[in-house]
Amino acid sequence: MNIYDVTKFNNVTELLGIGFYHTSVELYKHEFSYGGHDFDCSGIVCVEAGNNVGLTLKERLPMGITYYSEDEIDETIR
Repeated sequence: MNIYDVTKFNNVTELLGIGFYHTSVELYKHEFSYGGHDFDCSGIVCVEAGNNVGLTLKERLPMGITYYSEDEIDETIR
C-alpha cells in the first residue's frame, strides 16, 4: 500500500494526530486506487506506479504477496 500526503499541511496536522491522505495498492508496477486522479470518471482507476499527479509519497507499507497473475488482477478490477 502506498500512502500519499494530500496536503503539505500534514507536517503540522500530524502533530495533532490527524492528516489528509490518499492510498493506493501497488501490483505489477501499477497502482490501483479510488479517486485521486485527473480523469473525468470515478471509481477504481489504474495508473503507472509512482504516477499520482501532485501527491507526495509518504510511506510504502508491505501487505504481502499475491498468487494471482497480472491478467487475473486486471480481470477482477474490470
